[in-house]
Amino acid sequence: MSKSKKDIEKSLIGRSENSIKDILEKYLIKFCQNKCKPKCKPIKKIPFTISSPGYYALTNNVSTNMTSGNAITINASDVVLDLQDFTITGITDDVNIQSIGIYSYDNENVLIKNGIIRGFKNAIYLASSFFYPPDPQNSRMNVIENIKAIKSRSTAVLMAGDRNILRNCVINDSIGFGVYAWYGSPVIENNKILNVDYTEPYQVSVGIGLFESYGGLIKNNLISHVDKCISLPGDGPVLDLVILDNQFTESNTGIYIDVPGYGDIVVCKYVNTITSGVLNFINNPDNAGVESAGINN
Repeated sequence: MSKSKKDIEKSLIGRSENSIKDILEKYLIKFCQNKCKPKCKPIKKIPFTISSPGYYALTNNVSTNMTSGNAITINASDVVLDLQDFTITGITDDVNIQSIGIYSYDNENVLIKNGIIRGFKNAIYLASSFFYPPDPQNSRMNVIENIKAIKSRSTAVLMAGDRNILRNCVINDSIGFGVYAWYGSPVIENNKILNVDYTEPYQVSVGIGLFESYGGLIKNNLISHVDKCISLPGDGPVLDLVILDNQFTESNTGIYIDVPGYGDIVVCKYVNTITSGVLNFINNPDNAGVESAGINN
């Protein structure tokens, strides 16, 4: 018979602080495991592979020392992965690791939410097999929300495909890129992207990078302590991008546009951008087509 809340409270009387923490943690884990039944499918250890649609929930903190592979692999569409405020921890001090926290390949309607991913090469990778304007059957309409990605040893969040969304997340202390999205119309909004360090050999430190984007939205993000807050790299068009209500602080460049040989194929509008401690608001060495309005420096 499971203990009631009153039974738990009575069992805490007169115990040490560490003992209380142990009891509460066990109670919380048990509560989350029970909460997963019968609707949820519990995840109690990693590595774990999701092979069918459904609602999956992490029931406790998990960790791994794997140097390659994925802590959680999603091989199905129509999946909810709820971390329930628990933490997935990988290696945090090796820039050469290849392991990934959560990996989804060619899926749609996947929701990843509510938790912390610490370490790994990438915290989350939404991968697509199609490397041109996205095929409707490839990665699309996936959502990442309320995730904290800490100490990713390369790009924290990679999103390939069409109409993927990253919102209400915190990315801190990654290397290279905080977020990198390519193809389709990504929505990146209400996130905090902080302290992105350089990576060798490319010397890149970028908050948000976009490649071959069509009609994307970057809205209401705080980006701080990076080299380039938003970067639109060369070798692919970025069309009808809206950059709206963002805040850039303590960085070298706000918006960097690099399209050598492509001239005016970048078309974007940036509105109501607030900057503080940013040396160059926009760097557009190739004079790509840019429309701007409402800049607040």
